[in-house]
Parts: sequence; structure tokens; C-alpha cells
Amino acid sequence: MESKYEKKIDDLLQENYQLKSSLQEYKSKENWYKEEISQYEQASSHGHGRSDKNDKQFRVKEVELKEKVSSLRHELELTQQSEKEHQDRIAELEKIVADNQRHNVECNVTKVDCDETLGINTGEQVAQLHDEITELKAKFRTDKTELDSLKKETDKLRYALLEKDEELVNVKTECTTYCNLLEKARMENLELTTQLDVLMMEDEEKCHDKKGNSLFSELDDRRVEAEKTLMSQKNTFETMKKKNEVLKQHNQKLKMQLFTAMGRGNDDSERVQQLQAQLEQERIERQQILEKVNKLEENQAKEKLTDKLSEFSHQITNQTGVDKDYIEYLVNMLKSKE
Repeated sequence: MESKYEKKIDDLLQENYQLKSSLQEYKSKENWYKEEISQYEQASSHGHGRSDKNDKQFRVKEVELKEKVSSLRHELELTQQSEKEHQDRIAELEKIVADNQRHNVECNVTKVDCDETLGINTGEQVAQLHDEITELKAKFRTDKTELDSLKKETDKLRYALLEKDEELVNVKTECTTYCNLLEKARMENLELTTQLDVLMMEDEEKCHDKKGNSLFSELDDRRVEAEKTLMSQKNTFETMKKKNEVLKQHNQKLKMQLFTAMGRGNDDSERVQQLQAQLEQERIERQQILEKVNKLEENQAKEKLTDKLSEFSHQITNQTGVDKDYIEYLVNMLKSKE
């Protein structure tokens, strides 16, 4: 079909060239006739003394030349109109040939006839699918690496959370122990204070009951003993008081550590929940990417099968001369079964 159009275009171009040559020839004749008329007119204007016979001949010849000029002009107009029509026809045929060539380029990837449905778009789609599969695989590998990193970080945070839980339990146990010791020291302090008051009361009663020298001597002894006991109790009291202060400070420190550990535990728990949610999102995206890759590979396999069937039909048509429509019917049947 393309060679037919090219041959027709060559014929029209040849005809156009001939018309242009004829047009050029007509134009040269027209110019020559114009020059002749001009010369005759000049001769006519300068030759008033010539005879009437010569004037008539000149006039007749002038009329003939004018008629020829008019005829040539008419032929020139017809030639120009024909040339324009031929040029329009040539432009139209060139456009048709260009469209056919473009259609041939689109339809002739596997060297099949232009009526076949496969063309260059199939190759472009396959290349595009290849690029998309490569891009999805790269994204899949990146997401998998990031997912593994998130898993490691999650496991690390879980281990750290377990350690914090153990540390929190230990701090709570230690805090309970110190609270018990503080309460015990307070009770001992109260008991010693009570004993001191009882001893002082007993000493006063004994001092009132006894009389004479023996009373004063015994009172003095009791006083000395009471003073010793009082000093001992005061020392014990001061010791317990200092111990109590130390226990209070340590208890306060443990409370602060406990609050800090509880706050960290909450932060770690929130972080673990965020990582778990992010991990679940990554799993969903990974599953979507896998489904898309499988779908693209399936489409690619179908495209390859279609290419092979088209190539097979083309080979069978060229080798055996079987009807192309029948081959296409069989190919379409295979495609529908696939």
C-alpha cells in the first residue's frame, strides 16, 4: 500500500514538474508577445506616414496577438488552478503516506501486517512494566530492610522495657523495705521515750518514799543512775534520730527514682505501641507491594504469550499461506481460553 502511494506521488510530482515547465514556457511566450506588441505600438506611434495598408496589417496582427495573449492568460489561469489542485492532492497524499508510515511503525514491531492489533505500544508497555516491576522490587527491598530495622529496634525496646520493669520491681521492693525500717525506728524511738518517762517517774516516787541519810544516799545513787540512763537514752535517741533522717532522705530518693522509672516505663510502652503500629503498617504495605508485583509479573507473562502467538501466526501465514483471518481466529480462541 505504501509503495502504491509513493508511486502515485511520484507521478503527480512528475506531472507537476511538466505543468511548471509548460507554465514557464507560456510565461516566456507571453513576455515575448508583450514585447512584440510594445514594439508594434512604438512603430505604430512613430509611423504615421505609413500607408493605410500597413496600418491595417498591424492592427490585424495586434488583434491576433491580443487574442493569443488572452488565450495564453486563460491557459495560465487554468494551469495555475490545476497546479494548486495537484499541490493540494500531493499534500493530502503525503499526509496519508505519513499516517500510513506512522501506523506501520506502530503496527510493525513483530514484522506483522498493519491490520494486526499488536504494535509498538506493546513493546513500550512491556518496557514500562519492566521498569515498574524493577522500581517496585527496589521499594520492596527498601521496605523490607526498614522493616527488619524496625523489628530489631522493637525487640531492643522490649528488652529495655523488661529491664525497666525488673528495675521498677526492685525499686518498689527496696522502698517497701526502707519504709518498714523507718516505721520500726519510729516505734523504737517512741518506746525508748516511754521508758525514759517511766524511769523518771519511778525515781521521783522513790525519792519521796525514803528518809534520812540512807534516803539521800540512795537518792543520790538513783540520780546518778538516772542521769546515766538519761544520757544513754539521749544518745540512743540522737542516733535513732540521725538514722531516721538518713532513712527519710533515702526514702525520698527512692520515691523520685520510682516516679522516674514509672514515667520511663510509660514512655517506653507508648514507644513500643507506636513501633508496633508502624510495623503493622509496613506489613500491610509489603503485602500490597507483593500483590502488585505478582500482578505485574502475571501481566508480563500474558504479554509474552500474546507476542509469541502473534509471531507464530505471522510465521504460519508466511510459510503455509493459510488464511490470516483464520489464524487470527485461532489466536483469539487461545487468548480467550488463557
